[in-house]
Amino acid sequence: MIQFLCDTTAEADERLWGGKGANLLRLTRYGFNVPKGFIISTHAYDLFLKDNNLKPLIEEYLRQVSVDNFDNAEMRSSLHSLQDLILKGALPEQLIPEVESSLKKLTIIDRPLVVRSSASLEDSQTASFAGIHDSFLNLRTPEAVLESVKKCYASLWSERAVAYRLKMAGHESIKQALVIMELVEAQASGVAFTCHPLTGRLDLIVINANFGLGDAVVSGAIEPDQYELSTKELVPALEQKTLGKKEGMSIPSEEGGIQFVDKVGTAQTQVLPDEAVVKLALMVRRVYDTLGKGSEHQDIEWVYDGQEFQLVQARPVTKHPRYTYDILKNQPDIWSNSNMKDAMPMVLPQYGWQFLKLISEETMNTPIKVTGYPLLKGIEFTRLFNGRGYFNLSLMQWVFFDGLGISPKDFNDMTGGHQPQISVPPVMGKSKAEKLWRTLRLVRAMQKAQKGSQLAFARARQYTDEFTKKDLSFLGDRALIQEFSTTIDECMVYTKTFALGTNASGFSYYNLAKSLDKVFPQQGTAVTNKLMMGQGNITSAEHGYRLLELADLAKKDPEAMAFFGAPSFNPLAWKESLSPESPFRIAFGDFLKEFGHRAVYEGDISNPRWHEDPSYLLQHIKSIKNTSNYAQLKASQGEASQKGWQEIMTKVPFYKRRIVKYYVKKTVKDSEFRESAKSHLVLFAATGRSLALEIEKRLLDRGILQQAGDIFHCSWSEMISILRGDWDGKGLDQIIKERKQRMEEFKSLIAPDNIIDGVPQKVNRPQAELSSDSLKGLGVATGKTEGVVRIIRHPDEGHVLKQGEILVAPSTDPAWTPLFLKASGIIMETGGFLSHGAIVAREYGIPAVVNVSDILNILKDGEHVIVDGDEGKIYRG
Repeated sequence: MIQFLCDTTAEADERLWGGKGANLLRLTRYGFNVPKGFIISTHAYDLFLKDNNLKPLIEEYLRQVSVDNFDNAEMRSSLHSLQDLILKGALPEQLIPEVESSLKKLTIIDRPLVVRSSASLEDSQTASFAGIHDSFLNLRTPEAVLESVKKCYASLWSERAVAYRLKMAGHESIKQALVIMELVEAQASGVAFTCHPLTGRLDLIVINANFGLGDAVVSGAIEPDQYELSTKELVPALEQKTLGKKEGMSIPSEEGGIQFVDKVGTAQTQVLPDEAVVKLALMVRRVYDTLGKGSEHQDIEWVYDGQEFQLVQARPVTKHPRYTYDILKNQPDIWSNSNMKDAMPMVLPQYGWQFLKLISEETMNTPIKVTGYPLLKGIEFTRLFNGRGYFNLSLMQWVFFDGLGISPKDFNDMTGGHQPQISVPPVMGKSKAEKLWRTLRLVRAMQKAQKGSQLAFARARQYTDEFTKKDLSFLGDRALIQEFSTTIDECMVYTKTFALGTNASGFSYYNLAKSLDKVFPQQGTAVTNKLMMGQGNITSAEHGYRLLELADLAKKDPEAMAFFGAPSFNPLAWKESLSPESPFRIAFGDFLKEFGHRAVYEGDISNPRWHEDPSYLLQHIKSIKNTSNYAQLKASQGEASQKGWQEIMTKVPFYKRRIVKYYVKKTVKDSEFRESAKSHLVLFAATGRSLALEIEKRLLDRGILQQAGDIFHCSWSEMISILRGDWDGKGLDQIIKERKQRMEEFKSLIAPDNIIDGVPQKVNRPQAELSSDSLKGLGVATGKTEGVVRIIRHPDEGHVLKQGEILVAPSTDPAWTPLFLKASGIIMETGGFLSHGAIVAREYGIPAVVNVSDILNILKDGEHVIVDGDEGKIYRG
């Protein structure tokens, strides 16, 4: 019937302990400071009703009450009678000694106490019940506590509680549990939100604070201090503070209960010093990362005794405004895994997602900001859903249309995905001119970024090279935080270059294809793909070329052939198995020096870099060494590109050919820039991984972490709180355990293509299309080929792909590049014209069709298909 809050093994069951009590149990389990206390279960409430024969009266009332009649005289009279009977009722005999015994055991029987209502539907995702049920503060005796228990039971049947439930939650399963806890001697108290409750901004923590107990803040009796902190930094940054009038404060009364006293002269006195505000913000962020699972924003009540913060309540923010442009507020809220799924289709651990989110947000913000478009401050483009990343496509479609005039359809084609289009107004007059002017600004910014790219690349290499030479173990914890912060700052500076490079390739490709459409109706994209085939020096394509060369070299190196042909092939033993003079060993070492910072699904920082574990590369070289032919590949690329130019020579007037050549050259150059920019960005991922491993070593040594690799399941707020000394790490092992379990659950779920107004949607092919002999996608690399389907869901499965087969994949990041060289055609479930797979397929001259929804489940291994990269179609049979 009673559960101690300090019991970290207790099951946090709302049906038993109510919403407030269950969340306090979770907070304790996760290592947060919660006042001493216990919960009286809903079973005690059931027993109270049974012993006092009140259940039939409640059932009769519920049968009669409705939204239409609850406030008429008869129903109000029935309700008041019910409350009177509750207050006159006798508590269960076994409860009274158990309460007194618990107070003694916790050594709080002589301390001021609090009784808080904790109804079974309270503090849930759908209904907060904020201020609906009664709580009682500063109770001085066990008798006062027991009397307050009945008062809380009665408050379940107050007029405001019944009205609230009729509107929000229903009555059927409502029961009352109660939280009994010590009243903390509060120097200050207040509330905190992990988002802005009034504007809906999700990148801010908002803290309200007043002197004394929190009742004056919660009830709205005074104007508190308000502190707003940005969550985009490693340590929350205090962006704005507003000192409230703080007309008075709530304090304990000597006779019991609380009293409100005027507090003259405090308006200019800040309630919490800045350092304490940051400490509290980190704790609040931890609540979001644990109780809110990094996706549900939290409303928190806190108390400060002058030294430490304690949490007395936490619940989901049930409703906050949708922070977006006015034109989108009445349109569906569209989130899509387009483009995100292309590079990172996997469930992401906590640490890596926070790195990725910062980079993704900056990548989306930069090209819009340089145009002068009024981007909403703090607007967020990315989120997690069931552990996977999603972009806000309704927002992206709007800002690229309103800012630059790119239609939602064209934007969808560039990014890939299967999301619907938003509704937009026609472009006219002044608006058209503004869009053109912004486009010119963006073009100039992209040109400037390209001109300065070598300096940006050099700065990134210099910083990361110097970082690798540092011995992080000599840094103190605070110095390590600073090193972490500096790395993020450098990464964000570089990301601006990356963002402009990414969009540069998009604009040039988009403009070239649109221009050629005028000469080759509906074939402009196909002709563009032909012209770009085998052109330029695409960094990620270079991986494949170099691996082909390494495979050719291995055939000429007896030591390498012996190494690859060993019965017990061990790729990790390559250095030990090959002499320093081995040509293959020397060349492979050079490859790792240049590309060793990359990895399979490299955006996930928990994945080892190739220089740490080159097994994937060596396995691939082993699989292609008997079929590799670098010279033949380059020759076929030249032939395909030549055919494209023959079409240009035939249909494009001679005076326009120079313009076509210019745009082809520019598009190739922009693609080179994009892929090289990404390669340099990944240098920072390797640096972020090194920082994580250093922090992990420290936490393992201190016994806070139990297993290697666990650091990647920690949030930044948790790591920083430990390194700052704000938290001892107690409960972190349980947090990690639960996150690992959740990751496995998410991996078993099919990721929806879109989330529209909060509802996940998987885009399926119409039955008529499934029964036809062709499937439609986006043709991103020209040519037509046929072969046997080989479905590969992860690059590690690449060894089953045979030379000349059709590679069918969910998406592709640079780790897939080596597999392209074995495939005669490529089909991807997601992707757009600018996705990595599309760029590399064009470079290699491999026909490719992307953005074919559910293709992994439609096609079967061994099935014969034709891939038409010009028409964007797949023919079966």
